Amino acid sequence: MISLLSWRTKTIQDLEDLYADVDQTNCLVALPVPLPKQETIAYYEAIQMEHTQDKVLKTFAIIEEDAIIGKIELSIEEGIGELDFVLRKEHCNQKKGSEALQKFLELIQKENWCNEIVAYVHEDNLPMQKVLLKQGFQKTQPFKADVMVVRDGVYQLKEVKGSEYQLSLSEESSLA
Repeated sequence: MISLLSWRTKTIQDLEDLYADVDQTNCLVALPVPLPKQETIAYYEAIQMEHTQDKVLKTFAIIEEDAIIGKIELSIEEGIGELDFVLRKEHCNQKKGSEALQKFLELIQKENWCNEIVAYVHEDNLPMQKVLLKQGFQKTQPFKADVMVVRDGVYQLKEVKGSEYQLSLSEESSLA
């Protein structure tokens, strides 16, 4: 059974260990592993404070049998939450992502953190697209973005394509 635990109870090492075991092939932004020290410390501090300069940040470890199998996060600005979600590669394609997202959506609605959630998904990330659609997200529009990626220790600009998915939350809506 999947549970969610505030990342504020976890360590930087937990974060580094997770990303070392995530298949980032179809992520919009593939992070270098090991994670850059200064950026990781700044991100971890934002998790602890639950905000960045301009956004509220809600970050949770996805737990199964006392082990971290993933991370799910919402960065919220002006009532709109942007979803970020990763699972360790050995836990993908086992419906664990769907279960974790369902629990997270229930928590978001219970705590009334935002009115709308968007997720930006790489065009080749079919499992994530299926998870979002199963939880009631609507595919709204395609996008192209230039992102910085690390290849052979060098940052390079890369164009990625994908789609935006959106879920509108209201008091009348009920999550699947």
